[in-house]
Amino acid sequence: MKKLAAFTLALALSAALTTTAFAAETSNEITDKSNPQTANVTVTTKIAPTYTVTIPANTTVKFNDENTSFGEIKLTAAQLDPDKSVKVALSASGTLKNSKDNRKTLAYQIQDGTTAFTSATYKMAGQSTALTIHIAQADWNAAYAGDYADTVTFTISYQ
Repeated sequence: MKKLAAFTLALALSAALTTTAFAAETSNEITDKSNPQTANVTVTTKIAPTYTVTIPANTTVKFNDENTSFGEIKLTAAQLDPDKSVKVALSASGTLKNSKDNRKTLAYQIQDGTTAFTSATYKMAGQSTALTIHIAQADWNAAYAGDYADTVTFTISYQ
């Protein structure tokens, strides 16, 4: 019992006498105290380029609608290099294909306003392009009944 008490006391004393020293990785030492001294240090950081682009979701076009909103492409967040931008390019066949007979098609165009959209360049967060799916009434009138689909591909690049 005395040995346990002595061991516990020794452990408590060694814990109380332990000190930790911290040292800076580098420092500027000024040793001449007789004259005013100045020292310059540099503070740096690096921000890697980063961005978030929002593209349209899957969209269903109602029968006979000539213009259907396709949502927007938007640069929702961006920290870009001063001379760089984010380019979003769109690729689509322009032809919806009938699911039962892919020889039966329905022409469409993705537009930015009234012209075909192919690509846009964005430099600041918040910039966007509203898109519309346009199907001419004559194409609706000539289409066969059925389900139609096509794939639209967005290519996003930092340049």
